[in-house]
Amino acid sequence: MPRHELNRHPLAPLLAGVYRLAGGARRRRVAQSIFSLLGRLEGHGQRSATTRILLARDHGVRIGAFSYGECFVPGAFAPGCTVGRYVSVGPGVRAYTRNHPLNHVSTAPFFYEDSPPNTQDNPSSKSRLIIGHDVWLGQRATITPGCSRIGTGAVIGAGAVVTQNVPDFAIVGGVPARVLRYRFDPPTRQALLATRWWKLTPQQLAHETSLMTGPLNAERLIQLARTTHDARRTHTNAPFSDATTPPSSPLHPHPA
Repeated sequence: MPRHELNRHPLAPLLAGVYRLAGGARRRRVAQSIFSLLGRLEGHGQRSATTRILLARDHGVRIGAFSYGECFVPGAFAPGCTVGRYVSVGPGVRAYTRNHPLNHVSTAPFFYEDSPPNTQDNPSSKSRLIIGHDVWLGQRATITPGCSRIGTGAVIGAGAVVTQNVPDFAIVGGVPARVLRYRFDPPTRQALLATRWWKLTPQQLAHETSLMTGPLNAERLIQLARTTHDARRTHTNAPFSDATTPPSSPLHPHPA
C-alpha cells in the first residue's frame, strides 16, 4: 500500500528491535505490548504501518489501510488471513484457517503435527481467508476454516459462527451463520462494487462526507462513482490503490 496512507513514527525502528529481541514473534504478550505502544505512536490500528509489517512478517496476517480492531491482536487471526481496507473488527473476533481431523483415530495434533504440510498425513494444513473491504465483523464472531472469503461490504453479526463463504453485502448471523438479508438490491450492489470507493483515502473522501454518512440512494451512488472516476484521472498525491501489502520495511522511520 502507498506509504502516505500509513504512519511511521521515528521510534518505530527501536520498538521493532525490542520486539525482535524480546521474542515478539513467539510471545504474544510481548507482541501485544509493543503493538499497543506502536498504535499510540502511529495512529492506532487504522494508520500504523509498523504494526502491519510485523503482523505480516511474523504472524502471517495482512491488513489493509484504515482497518482496525481485534485483527491487530496477535493470534486472534490465524496465519493466512488477509483483511481488506476500512474493515471494522469487533472485540473477541477470531478467525481460524485450520481444522482438526474428524476421520482419524484421534483428533489430537500430537499424532500429525510433525508431518510435512499439505500432505494427506497432515490434515491440519492451513487454508486461506480473504476478508473484503468495508466489512463489519461483530463482537465475538468466529470464522472457521470452512470460510475462505467474506465479501466486500458484508456484515457478520455478533456471536455468529461462519462456516462458509459470505457474499458481498450480505448480513449474516446465527450458529451456524446464514444470510439474513442483503444490505442493497442486486443492481445497487453491482454499482457500488464498480465504484471501488475503498481505494480512496479518507483525505480524498473528506469533501464527500455527506456521501459516506447518509443513506445510499441513486443520487449519492452517481456522485460516488463520479468521485472515484475523477480520482483515477487526476492521480493526486494520494494514489488510487487498494493493496493490502504492508510497506516493505519497518526500519525506515517516517514521521507520524
